[in-house]
Amino acid sequence: MQSIQTAATAAERTAPCQRHAVEVLLNFKPVTLPDDDTTGLGIKQAAIEQGVGIQLDFVLFEEHGHGHRELIRDDQLVHVHRGACFEAIPGDDNS
Repeated sequence: MQSIQTAATAAERTAPCQRHAVEVLLNFKPVTLPDDDTTGLGIKQAAIEQGVGIQLDFVLFEEHGHGHRELIRDDQLVHVHRGACFEAIPGDDNS
């Protein structure tokens, strides 16, 4: 009986994770992300593919309400939820 439990556990570990598309807002425009775990760069890429007028070098922020926002780096893993709000703005050009 032990081997059946071990086999089930191994199968559960190798089963592909289910992905769930998530709709967020970026610059007040809806963007559908293919998964609820992504990166800052992934959010910007999805937005650009869906016609949001930003560029990859824009700075990304997650809006938390009441004037609070968090800088999201391109390589930062982000767990998003439906309705999450982001803002992408051009970076400062100090040249």
